Amino acid sequence: MRAPEPEALHQMAKSSILSALNSGRMKLEARGLSKAQKNAIAVYLAAPESPVVAMNGYCARDLDPPPNPPVWAGWGGDPENSRFQPAAAAGLDRHQLGNLKLKWAFGFPGAAATYGQPTSYAGKLFAGSEDGTVYA
Repeated sequence: MRAPEPEALHQMAKSSILSALNSGRMKLEARGLSKAQKNAIAVYLAAPESPVVAMNGYCARDLDPPPNPPVWAGWGGDPENSRFQPAAAAGLDRHQLGNLKLKWAFGFPGAAATYGQPTSYAGKLFAGSEDGTVYA
């Protein structure tokens, strides 16, 4: 495993670096460090603190299961991980792809990257951020 380039580290949030040191990919390397030492490393490496973003819009309750299970809920689309969606299930065919337009975009506050693939369930899209926050 290789460490990210310094330029990439300087774009990361302090919380993301601390997460890597405490429970992520760097936990073995950081096992002998005190909490203060880990914090000092994170402060030195991380991007300057960005303003705190007010979080709102949390789910008021658990989601009800969908009446019909999703056709494509996660990573590969099927047990074979084919990542293939038939046109009938997708609701469009290859001739329509050129007409698609961006409808919305979302930035992850305090994150320089995201990991993993979004998952859909009960009409909601779930995506994880670099700092461990899951957005819907």
